Amino acid sequence: MSHPKSNELIVVLHGIGMNRPRMAYLSFCLKRAGYSVLNLGYPSLRNDIENCAAFAQQKIENFVQPSHSKIHFVAHSMGCLVALELLASRKVSNPGRAVLIAPPYQGSEVADMMQHWAPYRFFFGPAGQQLTTAYRKSVAYDLPEGLELGVIAGTRAWEYPLFLSTMKQTGSHDGLVSLKSTLIPGAKDHITIRMSHSFLLEKSAGHALHFLEQGRFIDKAERPFTSTPTF
Repeated sequence: MSHPKSNELIVVLHGIGMNRPRMAYLSFCLKRAGYSVLNLGYPSLRNDIENCAAFAQQKIENFVQPSHSKIHFVAHSMGCLVALELLASRKVSNPGRAVLIAPPYQGSEVADMMQHWAPYRFFFGPAGQQLTTAYRKSVAYDLPEGLELGVIAGTRAWEYPLFLSTMKQTGSHDGLVSLKSTLIPGAKDHITIRMSHSFLLEKSAGHALHFLEQGRFIDKAERPFTSTPTF
């Protein structure tokens, strides 16, 4: 007998320069809960965000089954922007909920600092230039009405000591992305975890599952706002 949640697909998207193995633990937890899961790798270092989304869309179309009544997203870092691009395109059928972990929605101050460095430009490619705070100001996503977004942000930065001086002017941050950068207009819930940017993944599985099932995060989670932020 199939699990009752197996008719719901969760698309898992990694961040820039990462890969499917980095998302394996999170994918395992989602599968164990009974969901159908597509841990999707995409060429984050070669393409811009729009083309990464087009690549991901084709992979989703090849994977999805007629029995999948909903398509949810769980994404990390730049993968969150790929997910938002996909959702805004209206080319994902039956979108469900989305959990965005450390989304650089308003850009990364570290990308601002490094955008002109030749090694950064070479390694991180066109998408790396789209992560600056200036570039992100030019992007607005027209998301489907009723789409429920949950955001998980980090507030510890020990993993990235080289960037502490760059990030110290931003207030709370996870070493690469400031807390204020993770604010997304219309997000249904927003919590913080005292972990750095990459290590958030190991602490986010339970919170992600709760949001996918309930449309809100666990009560004991830290919320940086007492009400929906005003933008």
